[in-house]
Amino acid sequence: MLLLRVQRGRLRSFFWGTVFISVMAIISTVFYGRHRMVVNPRAVSETEISQQTQGDSPALPRYETPWMNRVVGTHRNCHPRNNFIFIKIQKTGSSTVTNMLQRYAIDRELTVMVPTCTMCALSWPTSPERGMYLQSKNGKYSAIVHHTRYNKTWMESMFPSDTAYITVIREPFGHLKSVFNYYHLSGKLLQRKVKRPGDENPIQLFLKSPFEHRYVIGYKHCEVTFERTRNFQAFDLGYKQEWADDEGKAERFLADIERDFTLVMILEHFDESLVLLRRLMCWELKDILYDSRPKKQRSYAYKDYKPSDEERGNHEEFNKVDYMLYEHFNRSLWNKIISEGPAFFTELEYYKQLNNNISKHCSDSQAKRGKLIVPSSEWTTEFHVSDEFCYRLRTKRTKNLDGPLRAHLVKSERKHVFGRCLPMDQYVVLKGNTIATSP
Repeated sequence: MLLLRVQRGRLRSFFWGTVFISVMAIISTVFYGRHRMVVNPRAVSETEISQQTQGDSPALPRYETPWMNRVVGTHRNCHPRNNFIFIKIQKTGSSTVTNMLQRYAIDRELTVMVPTCTMCALSWPTSPERGMYLQSKNGKYSAIVHHTRYNKTWMESMFPSDTAYITVIREPFGHLKSVFNYYHLSGKLLQRKVKRPGDENPIQLFLKSPFEHRYVIGYKHCEVTFERTRNFQAFDLGYKQEWADDEGKAERFLADIERDFTLVMILEHFDESLVLLRRLMCWELKDILYDSRPKKQRSYAYKDYKPSDEERGNHEEFNKVDYMLYEHFNRSLWNKIISEGPAFFTELEYYKQLNNNISKHCSDSQAKRGKLIVPSSEWTTEFHVSDEFCYRLRTKRTKNLDGPLRAHLVKSERKHVFGRCLPMDQYVVLKGNTIATSP
């Protein structure tokens, strides 16, 4: 029944997605025809764009549109939300969001709860304890951006009542491939190493009978079990591995996340998610910029593999809660976007151009960059793209931006441990139907 529900959900999402695109195209046509107050950036003529050049680098196009600069932006009637918790789900593009939130916290001098060691998660898979994070002088914190699982009770006890909860998820089959590669699961689950495109595809082998290739890790000391191939995204949001086949608990879980989270972003609609985040958080466009230039990422043999219908069905049955999670919040995202109205897409188009131009500017050497000033608009105040801004934008590792966040925190007397589940050498692994205990 649960699998049938997921499949029906996919069909409904496809149908309503098609209807949405058609309706928004009609609305946008009518809107732009009647309201010239908001300008579509694609329609701006060359005479309305001025460029300033210093050195060898052109500045950003400047949209000299008086109406756009005079319209009251959404941030005029609200206050920026500076209390937030980002649940950093593994292998979902979450590091890009972390970089963005770190920059925001540095600019506003927010007190972020950071782990005591530079290469650690905050605490995973359990909630942090004193000694795992640096202490603030007044005992209060504004944000979390490092790895930790969602725990409503603990987080509400540590953070203000107006804290926004944010996360990003991705399409489950793409997530499976990324997790399989990153954690080298072909060797752990299938006892195979895949190095070349011609080698046997471990994803195909796994999906022939995923229930026979389970790899359940259970920590004795904190009574937590999880599987990296099964409902792993839902697990980071607090869902228990033992509930994998419980439809009632899955439904309540989705309702709870919908109620508690300000926004669940979708990796496949990343720019749309960020523009919506800006609006919901009352931030400015500069706060949601990221390095959009193609990155040199390691390829792997099955990265572009498309599953057969049978393989897809097997994965949906095995990973059903993650599919329900994705279907629900993909639909939720677009419902929220629709409620924003046609002006959302004007901002989205402007944001994409702005982000691409700034990413290109920051990729140049400092000697070639020249001076770049982004003029004020409906969505942001004027700001200068400095060398420091470019450095932070292009920083790939979370720890490299932790320095400013640690500056005003006090080191704990206790040594950091990786969650209450230690000692790490005492856990149980279930491989298929065989249980193996660590030494």
